[in-house]
Amino acid sequence: MAFASDGASSMVGKNNGAISKFQSMMPNILGVHCIAHREALAIKDAYIMSHAHVFSFLDAFANKVYSWLGKSTNRHKELKEIMKRHGKGDLKVLKIHSIRWLSRGQVMERLVTLMPAILEQWEKHEKKWYEYATIFQVQFMLHLLADILVELNKLNEQFQRELMDVTMLGVHLDLIHEIFIV
Repeated sequence: MAFASDGASSMVGKNNGAISKFQSMMPNILGVHCIAHREALAIKDAYIMSHAHVFSFLDAFANKVYSWLGKSTNRHKELKEIMKRHGKGDLKVLKIHSIRWLSRGQVMERLVTLMPAILEQWEKHEKKWYEYATIFQVQFMLHLLADILVELNKLNEQFQRELMDVTMLGVHLDLIHEIFIV
């Protein structure tokens, strides 16, 4: 039997970690670092090392959208009306959670969907951020990151399944490889 965790000290600590507590009752239990979590951490670290400026800007951008809308019910109402005009329905802006590795992909994907409405609002109310948001490189990186992270999230979800289909892992890995190469 094995116990997979996120590798936090509360899980793997020698004295008070969950794994050590389980091992005191069941000496043969194996403690492992969750493969989906390890993959997400490795990708995040690799991305930060090679693209720190982009990573910090996109996180700041996503957090700016979230906090800007969170400060005003009128802005929420206006966004909802714009989204309705664009035929997008009532989507909410998501916040990046540094602990949850799936959140960054979901946030970026949602930002891409909401971007036309956000730009319409910012053009009227937030000129400085509108200028940043309409830079080609920012839009390109936002869309690229959303596309890549959506596929990585699918791969992570495959790793988390109780019964993994190894053939599907290969398909997802090939797809992600193709996205990164292009």
